[in-house]
Order: sequence, then C-alpha cells, then structure tokens
Amino acid sequence: MSVVEEGVLFVQSGDVISGTVTDGQVLSAVLFGGFVGNEVWAAIVESGGTLVAADVVNFGGIGVATGGVAIDTVVSDGLLAVEGVASNTLVLNSGTEEVAGGGVTIGTTVGGFLWAFSGGVASNTTVSGGTFDLGGNGGGSAVDTTVSGGVFELFGGAVASATTVVSGGVETVLAGALAGDTTVGAGGEEVIRTSGNAGNVTVLSGGTLALNGTNITADFTIESGGTLAIGTDIVYSDSSLTYSVTAYELNDYTVSGGVTVDVGSLTSATGTTINGGDVNVDSSGTVTSTTIGSGGSLVLTTSAVSIETTVLSGGVEVVSGSYYGSSVHPGEASNTTVLGGGMEILLDGLATGTTVNGGEEIVSSGGTASNTTIVNGGEEIVASAGVASSAVVGVGGEQIISIGGQALNTTVGSGGLALVAGDAGSAVLQSGGEMEVVSGGAEVGATVCSGGTLVVLAGGIDGNGDRFFAPEGLAGTKILSGGTEMLFGLGNGILVSSGGVEVIASGGVAVENGINSGGVEVISSGGVTSSDFIAGGGEVVVSNGGVQSSAILGTDWFAPPGMVGAGTVVVASGGTTVGDIVSSGGSEIVQSGGLAEGTALVGGTLEVASGGSAQNVYFEGPPGDELPGLPPSKLVLDASTSFHGTIADFGFYGEADQIDLRDIAFGTTKKGQLNYNAASGTLTVTDGVHTAVLQMGYLGAAIMTASSDGAGGILITANSVTSTTTTTATATGHSHGHS
Repeated sequence: MSVVEEGVLFVQSGDVISGTVTDGQVLSAVLFGGFVGNEVWAAIVESGGTLVAADVVNFGGIGVATGGVAIDTVVSDGLLAVEGVASNTLVLNSGTEEVAGGGVTIGTTVGGFLWAFSGGVASNTTVSGGTFDLGGNGGGSAVDTTVSGGVFELFGGAVASATTVVSGGVETVLAGALAGDTTVGAGGEEVIRTSGNAGNVTVLSGGTLALNGTNITADFTIESGGTLAIGTDIVYSDSSLTYSVTAYELNDYTVSGGVTVDVGSLTSATGTTINGGDVNVDSSGTVTSTTIGSGGSLVLTTSAVSIETTVLSGGVEVVSGSYYGSSVHPGEASNTTVLGGGMEILLDGLATGTTVNGGEEIVSSGGTASNTTIVNGGEEIVASAGVASSAVVGVGGEQIISIGGQALNTTVGSGGLALVAGDAGSAVLQSGGEMEVVSGGAEVGATVCSGGTLVVLAGGIDGNGDRFFAPEGLAGTKILSGGTEMLFGLGNGILVSSGGVEVIASGGVAVENGINSGGVEVISSGGVTSSDFIAGGGEVVVSNGGVQSSAILGTDWFAPPGMVGAGTVVVASGGTTVGDIVSSGGSEIVQSGGLAEGTALVGGTLEVASGGSAQNVYFEGPPGDELPGLPPSKLVLDASTSFHGTIADFGFYGEADQIDLRDIAFGTTKKGQLNYNAASGTLTVTDGVHTAVLQMGYLGAAIMTASSDGAGGILITANSVTSTTTTTATATGHSHGHS
C-alpha cells in the first residue's frame, strides 16, 4: 500500500497509483512546517510498483527503482530518474529524464533533456526540440530514435541504431561512440567527430552528413538532394588544456547526381569524381585531382584551392572569392584541364595554368587567369573587369576579350585567334596566329612575328596615343619580318621592321608609325597616315585613295631612337601625299595617277613620273622652317613639259639643289637653253623640240647651270657663284623678294 511521508509518495509493490502531481513547492512547505494533507514533492516507485500519468512540476521529482514502472509521465520542470522502466514519458521545458544503468525508457518524447547513462537503454525515443545525451563512462544504448528539431549526442561507448534525423534535428557522434543504421532526412544532420563511428548511414534529400576531424569510420550513402560535409574538429588533451585541430580527408569519392559535398576550412578531398552533383570548397579547403562530369560543378570560395581538376563535357568549375575591406581573397585553381563542353568560370577568383582543350574558360568581373593554354576549339572569354595574362592560344583555340576585359602578354600561335573588344597589351602573334581588334577594342605593344597577322577593324585601336617616347623607340606594335598588320581602325606608334608589312585601308588611320629598313607600309582605299617616320630601306606605297601626310623620310627630323637613314615613298595611281619631308638619301616617287602636295626636300629626292602630279615642291625644308646648310636636294621630272606645280626656294641658301628634266635633251652647243623670268618667277627650259615652263618663284642670288643628267635629259643645278658649266640661265624681267 502506498505511503506518503514528509511529502514523498512511496509506491510499493503491487500498488498502481494514477494522477499524482509531484510539485517542488511542496518541499518548501515541508521544510518550513507548512505541509498540509497528502501533497507530495517527490515519488519513489519501488520494485513491483506502478505510477501512471504523473506530473512533475516546479522541480519536483520521481524516482523509479529497479523493478518499478512509470507510465505516461509528464516532466514539465523537474526530474524523472529511471532505474526501472519508464514508458511514454513526455519531457518538457527544463524537465529532465535520467536513465541509469539497468534502466529502460520506452517511447519518450524529449522537449527538455534526456540522459541515458552507461547501461541505460532508450527505445522509440522522439527528440522534438530537446536534447538526448547517450553514454558516458561506458555508454548506453538507444534504438529507434527519431530526432526532429532537437539534439541527439552519443558519447564514448554509446551505441545507437535505427536512428532517424529530420527537420532541424542533429545527431552528434563523439569519439568512441557508434551510430548504426541512421537515416538522415530533410532538414536533419548527423555529425561524426574525431574517432566517432557510423555504419550504414543513409542521407535523403535535404539531409546532411558531416564528417569532422580524423580517424572517422563511416559507411554512408548520400542520395540525390543530400549533402556530405567534411570539416574540422577540436580535440582537447586529457591531461592539459592544450588542444589540436584535426581535419577530415575525403579520398576517391564519387558524387552522384543531385548530391552536394561541402569541403570545409582546412579539409581536403582527393580523387573526387563529380557525376552530376556539386562540390563546394570553403575558405582554405583543398581539392586535388577532381574530375567533373556532365551536370557536375565544383565551386571554390574565399581562399579555397583546387589542383589538377579535369572538367569534362557538361561540367563546370567556378572559382570565386570575397572582399574584406578593399582587398580580395580569391579562390585559386591551378593546372585545370577543361575539355570539350566543359567550363571554368572565374568570379573574383584566380586560375593558373589552365588548359582549355575544346572547353571554355570565362574570366568574369574580378577574375584573373594566368598562363592559360587554349587549343582544339577551346575558348577563353575575358569579360568586363576580368584579366587574363600570359595566355597561349594554339591550334583551333580562341581568346575573346570582351568590352571592359583585359588581356596581357597573350601569345597566339599557329591556328590560334584572339578577338579583342576590350584591351590587349603586349601580345605576340606567331606564325599562323591572328589577332582581330574589333570596334571599341584596343591593342597596345603587340609583336607580329613571321607569318603572324594583326587585323584592326573599323573602330578598333592599335596603340595608346603615347607617341614614341620610350627608351627603346616606338612604344606601339612591332611588325617583324614576315608579319602583317591590316589596319582599318586607328593606330599609332607602330614599327614596321625588315620584312614586315602594314596595310592601312578602308578608313584606317595611323599616326607616327615607323617604317624601318626592309619594312613596307601600304596605304590604300581610304587609308590615312600622318607623321610616319621612314628610315633607310623602309618603303611606303600610297595608292588607290590612300593619303599620307607629314611623313618624314629620314632620321634628321625628330625620328625615334633606333631608326637611321631615309627610306622611300611610292605614290601610285590614286594615292596622295601631303606635306612629306624627304631627307638626305630618301626618295619619293610619284607614279602615273599619283599626287604629291607640299613636299619638302631637305637633301632627298622627289621624282614625278609621267602622268604623276606634284604641287608646291619646297627645297630647303617646309615653308617657314627653311634651314641653311642642308644637303642638296633633287627634283626629277619625267614629263616636265606637263608639270604644273610650284617649285620654291630652289638653291635659296646656296645649296647645289638639282632639277632633272628627263624629257628635255641637253645640248652643249645650244644657247639660251635655260631662261629665268624674275618678273613671273618662271624658268623656261627647251631643247628646241620640247619646252618646259617651271613656276620657280624667287631664286635670290642663285645661278642655275645645266648639264647632262647622263640619261638623255638635262640636269639643272643651283650655284651661288659663277660656274664654268656650259649653259647658264638667262635672266629677264625684274626680280621679286622671297616669300
């Protein structure tokens, strides 16, 4: 028969007591003499006794001894201590159920706290927002536990089987504990820490298995929609306050379709195969030798690292980063291989040594790619605010630099192509390689090697407007022997070396180019150049609608370093030159249909062929910049009888300038072959059959003498002193001052 002594109910063998309330406030009444009636603050269920539907409130308590039974107990605030059997217990708020060795709890719902100690057994437990600790000092056991919104912790020696974790629930398996046959559903998580053991774990869609630390034994299956997370653990020493950080290493794992793997800080994954799933690598995590198949993705975040990844068709590697203040901490991918249909994307991330073999690398805002190799249909796309450096574009490869993108030191080899809509600098175009600069794009300082081609389309730019002020000379593109540039846009500071060719046409405009020995520049069909420097052995051909202005043939007039001598300009049919300066050793040849306007001779030669035209030929330098002491210059007229241009400053400073009239014969016996009219400024030259009237302007004190040019024509030489030459000019009329 049950007995109440000082507020404690004793449920004895054979007793069945129902509806008891153990109220902790009763204990105060007992202690201070205020106890009234049969109120109890605690109950003891002895062996053979049964307590049914008891309530524990206000930190009251119930103890179930070995052989005792408690059924349908509600523990709101207080303690249920079980050495016997408790079934269908509801633990709420700050309520606690403790199952000691030999004790059994069945069907408990935990919203408060449940602890099953060594030797204790819990079955059919539901953890709903509460905490269930299993084990310690030898461990307890739990069967058929459901964790929904709470925490289930297994300590050393504990064994749990048939656990289900869902909806915000967490099962944590510590060192020495074993969790078997666990199912992790949507919103649930199982965490295995250092030296923990898990067997037959199945992670369903929305569930997570976390492996944190080392020496973990786990047999697991992650189904579509599930997540495997690997991370670190802090392990404290038993004998001191020191601790160590351990990190999980995942080896040779295959990520199936729909599965996610999170590689945490300081952890690593090696030999992973991603078949339709996703791998996310967090700060300071590392993945090595990963293979990404169709539908799979590898995402690197802040300071994460991937090494030797292979991206197959349909696979994606994303390398991102994040900013802390003004500095970026990128993820880094090295030696990735992107095959046909695969893709690597850089978003504030860094990639080094990528090989794009038929696949695609996209360098987006804040991304940087260096030493990429692009071949066999592969593409590197440098988007706005992306940067690519030292890329190599090989056979079938293509580099695309979008508006706002930047590429530095690209090498384009045979069969490779670079398309520039952004900015490119210091590219090298090898034999068979080509770069196209489209409208809005700009290229600076390229080197075009033998067999290489640079094409600058309308609206594109070759150069940066810095002219040639660099220690080594011209700072723009260098076209080497066998290299070709087609300029339809704007260029400046371009150097055409021996064997190199530049074609400027269809609206192309070039400023201050340098044509060195053996180099050729062709200006045609709407092409325009200004202030070219043409060194000895260099050649410019102006034809068919091309215009050249203010070119300097020679190195005496502000030529850049590294250029010597004076070259040649050929003005072919339809070509026009304006204001060229021809220095000593240089020559400008105006062919039939060509036109030279305002040519200044400072020691060089201007030849006007039959059918060609020249207007305003200036000896002694450009108008207003005439200089004394220059070398003699020469004007050659193949058809002087039809020449209608003006010749100024002939022999003005006493230089022995020459005019060669190849269509008028020199005759030593003829008198008056030269006749200069000072009033009109005309010089009439005749051989009795052919007569040329040249508009000379003021000649000053110059005396003209005639001699044979050695080719059947007459050579007129300006002299400032009396000459012994056979024929001299006869002056008539009045002289005019120099203008």
